[in-house]
Amino acid sequence: MSTRLILFFALLSVGLAAHFKMPLKKSANLREEMIREGRYKQFLADKKTQELETGDQPLFDVSDEYYLAVIYLGSSEQQFDVALDTTSSNLWVLDVNCVTKGCKGVPMTGTLKNTYNSSKSVTYYSDGTSFSVPYKGGFVSGIMGTDQLLLGDFHWYEQDFGSATVVPEIYTQEPIDGILGLGFPAFAIPGTNTTMQRLMPMLDAPLITIWMELTDGTAKEFGYATYGMFDTKECSENILYVPLKDNNTWKFYVDAFQIGSYSRVKNEIALSATGSGWTGVPNVVLSGIVKQTKAVYDFTNGIYTVPCSTNQPDILLAINGVPYTIRSRNYVIDINLKNGQCVLAFFGTTSQDPAWILGDAFVRSYCHVLDYGNARIGFAQSRHDY
Repeated sequence: MSTRLILFFALLSVGLAAHFKMPLKKSANLREEMIREGRYKQFLADKKTQELETGDQPLFDVSDEYYLAVIYLGSSEQQFDVALDTTSSNLWVLDVNCVTKGCKGVPMTGTLKNTYNSSKSVTYYSDGTSFSVPYKGGFVSGIMGTDQLLLGDFHWYEQDFGSATVVPEIYTQEPIDGILGLGFPAFAIPGTNTTMQRLMPMLDAPLITIWMELTDGTAKEFGYATYGMFDTKECSENILYVPLKDNNTWKFYVDAFQIGSYSRVKNEIALSATGSGWTGVPNVVLSGIVKQTKAVYDFTNGIYTVPCSTNQPDILLAINGVPYTIRSRNYVIDINLKNGQCVLAFFGTTSQDPAWILGDAFVRSYCHVLDYGNARIGFAQSRHDY
């Protein structure tokens, strides 16, 4: 076979590979920044007041940290760092004409944002339909439209997305340009097609593998999202699939919990949240964690702390009858508090749906396989020793 033909078939095989792997960046954790600055307790009080007034308790927390992917919108390929969110379904980015004070960020604080400008894209279309989506801290609202989207190696036209003109004030303090929802169509804005609806039929397999790395904060890449295939490089090949609570969300059931001598057996709804740096647990479980770790409540900041030098027990979490281990290094976090204290990265939940919000501590420990085709979620041990 000639060299030219060999090259042709090699290029053809690359072109037919319908999968791609994208590095993830990570935003700063605003929750931890507020703790260091003594603002967190007041923030919690304000948030509780707002939830009582509105009745809304959205899952995606704008005060938290985010794992970010890069996308490009429009004929001029405008770039955006968007947070991957398993709790929502739509794509939205900040609009150039946003009216919220500080919505475009502040250069001095490193929060300067990329904003979408429809006048720079000849493929943009909108009939003027508005949207409004609740988040903790307020609503994101603006105008729906369509434009071409470039995500990794894949490009397509007429992707529905929101161009946000109003965002929660606290969102302005985060260096992110928008949200890419990884959820199911049932929770999308009515009449829109989600990014995942458009992307999945193009892939070798309708799934995403998410692997997140525990780092010291100096790394340029904090994990990978692999679209269309299972990531065997970062994840062990033994995938344990879990049935979902329904076919509309990434919720499933937790069977039992254990830390030290404390254990609790109860079938409760859980959600693995890529947009949550901390882990939400029922308040009774939080009390058990505090006792087993001998944590002390910090009244000034509204958090539980332990000496960074102590060895804390690992956590066992049973899902679908299988025990999963979360090592203490993933839930005891050093955020540079005084007197050598570290924070327990947990918060109490009052809702039953979900009762558990499994944040970074669980996501870093186990690769997540979001299997859209079979409406199930899979977990595989990370190949990295956490």
